[in-house]
Amino acid sequence: MFSVSGTDLNAATALLHLWWGLFEAPAGVDLTPRLDNVFSPAVVVEWRGERYAGRDTVIDLITGMPRELTIAHHLVDLEVKPAGQDTLSMRAALIYQQQDTQGEVVSTRVEHEFVLQPARSGLVFTHISIPEGEPVSRAFVPSAQVNRAKVTVIEFQTHVDRLDGAATGLEALITKDATFHGLMATDQPLSGINGLSSWLAAGPSVFKWVHHNQLLVFDLKPLSENRFEATATFEWLAETVNGERIERRNPVRWTLIETHDKYMRIERIN
Repeated sequence: MFSVSGTDLNAATALLHLWWGLFEAPAGVDLTPRLDNVFSPAVVVEWRGERYAGRDTVIDLITGMPRELTIAHHLVDLEVKPAGQDTLSMRAALIYQQQDTQGEVVSTRVEHEFVLQPARSGLVFTHISIPEGEPVSRAFVPSAQVNRAKVTVIEFQTHVDRLDGAATGLEALITKDATFHGLMATDQPLSGINGLSSWLAAGPSVFKWVHHNQLLVFDLKPLSENRFEATATFEWLAETVNGERIERRNPVRWTLIETHDKYMRIERIN
């Protein structure tokens, strides 16, 4: 259920997958880049009966967690809706999994609840509630790379949907020589941040609005140790300045590189 714009929906969803990725990261990964601009200074996390208040406290909680278990999160249902002026609420039903070094698996179905507000950098968490879940029987399915890839792809679409003509923040999502093929309103391949910036700058002269409303299908396969190919199908809606309505659900392929920054890096879209 979604009662917000595609831009807000994708911004909230990207933050959700980023949050999960903080716990799925293996030992030895520096989480510092991923923790930048995620929480408000006064964020509160209620975690299975315990309360953690303040951004520094929450960051210490996350970075201090032991990493012996392999963690996975699998989204089942998502609801994002307004919750007051400049505030969104998000409810994510999911299957949460832990696997120990002996292969023993514990799976629970649980609902995570979030409150989000806009900041200069985008949406941030102001409140997170994680209750105990109900045990379920599930084989363990890793999700760390999938959630990392989803963060990157959805965050990119969030920037595109803003339709403000600006490429601010996209440098963190793409490689220096990234190439883009088949983007709307251009027949030419684009290269790097300059090519992407030119395409985005032309957007307001072509479209009144653009929404990648919902990620319908997502598949990820490894190409090498640190390179992945994602196939993502969004419900893509737009209206041109001439009043033409467009609706598409075309799969798009993304080549992604894991650099252990806040996001994976986009090497190619086609």
